[in-house]
Amino acid sequence: WKTQFLNKALSDRINYIESIRAKSEQEKSVKSMEIMDVNESAVQQLFKQYHYPPILIHGHTHRPMKHLHIIDENRCERWVLGDWYDQGSYLRLDANGLHEHNLL
Repeated sequence: WKTQFLNKALSDRINYIESIRAKSEQEKSVKSMEIMDVNESAVQQLFKQYHYPPILIHGHTHRPMKHLHIIDENRCERWVLGDWYDQGSYLRLDANGLHEHNLL
């Protein structure tokens, strides 16, 4: 499959990839936000496993933002970065804390 795909013209490969991306976008549009995000129980378990780190940063889950979790009286922030195609974001750390910046 890989060899067949790479032997196609670049324009054909791009069209194929764009059709897959369009299908994914269409499927996301009919799904609830709850299933588009991480599992809350798994997040809590992760924070507990690593002794309640104050900050967790991860890639996009279609809900880019800062999420606040209070777990066993510990304040834990989960920063979700936006995807590179539509929201492109990054975090900057300075003396005043973390700040989200959008590229687009």
